[in-house]
Amino acid sequence: MGQPVPSLEILRQTVSRLLNAKIISSEQRIAFVKDTKKYFVNKKSVPTTQFNTLWQSLYVLEYADDIFKAKLLLKDIEDVLNTANEQKQVSLAEKEKSIPGLLENCIDNLTTMFTIRTGDGVHVYSNYRYNEFLGIDTMGISFAQLLELAPEENLEQLKICMQNDEKAFNSDVPVVDIEQFTKNGEICFYETIRQKIEIGNESLLILSAWDITKNIMKIRDAETLSRDSMKDDLTACWSRKVLQDNALVGHCNYCCFIDLDNFKAINDKYGHKEGDKILAEFASLLCSNLREEDITVRYGGDEFLILFKATSPDWMTEKMQSLRALVEKHFSQHQISFSFGISMIVESFERAVIDADQSMYFDKRERKQTVEAEPV
Repeated sequence: MGQPVPSLEILRQTVSRLLNAKIISSEQRIAFVKDTKKYFVNKKSVPTTQFNTLWQSLYVLEYADDIFKAKLLLKDIEDVLNTANEQKQVSLAEKEKSIPGLLENCIDNLTTMFTIRTGDGVHVYSNYRYNEFLGIDTMGISFAQLLELAPEENLEQLKICMQNDEKAFNSDVPVVDIEQFTKNGEICFYETIRQKIEIGNESLLILSAWDITKNIMKIRDAETLSRDSMKDDLTACWSRKVLQDNALVGHCNYCCFIDLDNFKAINDKYGHKEGDKILAEFASLLCSNLREEDITVRYGGDEFLILFKATSPDWMTEKMQSLRALVEKHFSQHQISFSFGISMIVESFERAVIDADQSMYFDKRERKQTVEAEPV
């Protein structure tokens, strides 16, 4: 996010390197001048006379093609940088002796990101971690300016941050969230707490954020392992254990019970190996023709459940009739079909499964009677 402001120590190292160089390119000169100006802008860290000398030396250095002249200018600039460093050390020492200075020093060394913003989104204080994350010195920078500097990959998340700021300003309790950013090409997760404080007549927002990426990944890995154990090895459908995982199936409000017709005859005639192959093929055909949010369960043997969300069972009834025609065509050689029953999930999944099972047997009996009544 933007170009970071170089530290005073980096500038001192750079000027020392340039003074020892045999050749100084125009690109090196211009880059050094640009970085030094960026550091000293709005900073009164050196006496006025030295500051004026610095600015004049930087201006001349930018166009100094003669290396001897350039090094003379660099030596003057080095003296100013050394003075600035000395005054910085004295200032830090004095600040650390005071309570406010001690607090600021502690906050600056936290692994947690910390910032204070006004109601207009202007940063009035940010610690080192926060500025390091954004890649710029945010002091005086508004949130609107941050959006202009933000890479495309984090733009939408920063807009969510603005919404969370607004929530916090309109709330009497802290607003807690988990926010996702992309940094160095990797997805990172941060837990954030925002709280409004009143100082005099001004409302300010305090934001704390810390990296929980490792914790999130551990939880996800554990969930993946746990859910993998709920998969049926033969068909790759969910096993009946999934009925106890409300996070996966809690959105469903209808249940469809499926039972393959005359599947025992397949096992008797072709053997269980061929029967298993047909079961796996049937499950694949079923899943590939359902919605992503529908949950397909191998309930046992040649029985399957489909859990789905709908405003009425009509959609699923039409879908299953269409699927039955597809299955009958696909397995025409083995004359495989299925019966099904649908129920609404009201009390529990267990009750819904019992109701759908009864409905399925009614469908199976009715279809069998229809076949028997047909003229040969």
